[in-house]
Amino acid sequence: MNVEIKRDGLKLQGRILRTNEEKGAALIIFHGFGGDSGYEENDLYTLLTNHAVDCGVSVARFDFSGCGRSEGKFEDMDLFREMIDAIDKVFASFADPLHAGYEHEQYVTGLIHTIYDAASTVKDFRTMQFLDWFVKEQGEEETNAEGLIKKFDLFGSDPRALYMLDNELASRVYSAPSLVL
Repeated sequence: MNVEIKRDGLKLQGRILRTNEEKGAALIIFHGFGGDSGYEENDLYTLLTNHAVDCGVSVARFDFSGCGRSEGKFEDMDLFREMIDAIDKVFASFADPLHAGYEHEQYVTGLIHTIYDAASTVKDFRTMQFLDWFVKEQGEEETNAEGLIKKFDLFGSDPRALYMLDNELASRVYSAPSLVL
C-alpha cells in the first residue's frame, strides 16, 4: 500500500506491506543517503521487503526528502524529523509503540516457553537449566514493558512528567547478565 506523509508543505512517499498475520513483527527500512527505498523488482530494498513479508514480517519503507519520489531537497533533510514522520505514519499514537513492544515481549516469552516445553518433553535437563535464566530475564522484560505502558498512561499528557520519565530511562545502567538464578 502506498502512503503519503505530509510535512512542512512536502509530500514524502512510502509503502507499507503487511502480512496476513493480525499480529507479528514489523520492520521499518530507512534507505541510505541519496538513494531511495526501492522501486524496481530487483532493487535491494524491494528484495529485502519481499523476503521479510514471505517470512511473516510486515514492512514500512519510505523516501527521505529529496530522494526517490518524495518532494523537497536532499540537503534540507532532517534525519530525526524524517524518522519521526515515518514512525508516526506506522503508529497511530505515541502509546502504540509501547503496546507493540509489550506484545513483542510476550511473543518472545512464548518462543522461550515453547523451547523449554520441548526440552522438558525429552527430559533434556541441561537445556532446561540453561533456559531458566532466559525465562527469568524475559519475565523482567515483560514487567519493564508493562511498567512503561502504565507510566505513559499516567504521565503521557504532561510534558514535564514525560521529560522526567525520559531522564529516568536514560539513567538506566546496563549490568551484564549472569546465569545465577
